[in-house]
Amino acid sequence: MNVNVKLKKNFQTALNQMRDKYGEEFEKLNGFADENLNLSEFIDAFVDKQNTADTTIDANANVQSKDITNLISELPKPYLKLLGYNKLFYEIQKKYGFQRAKEWLEAEWSGKIFTHNSADISFRP
Repeated sequence: MNVNVKLKKNFQTALNQMRDKYGEEFEKLNGFADENLNLSEFIDAFVDKQNTADTTIDANANVQSKDITNLISELPKPYLKLLGYNKLFYEIQKKYGFQRAKEWLEAEWSGKIFTHNSADISFRP
């Protein structure tokens, strides 16, 4: 079974450009590598790693224990972040244009800026 997440075309294009420009390591740092988005691999890594911080995409993770509550909390974060960035890209593009949205994504992707709590960005005004 192959499950796809539908993203806006321009966002997908810009995301692919970031992957090509910065490589797989940045993709992993941003939480969008296959190992992050593959839920089965994520669960295996969560179980196998010593602590939650080794598997989460949350740069501020200071979770000391590994339990089912943390697994449930961490599992959807790569997808929520991806969907949040998709929405933010769309809103920036709608208001300021495609080029400005790409500039935001590159600044975020390369670490020039940082969106705190990016996993729930699309739930906040």
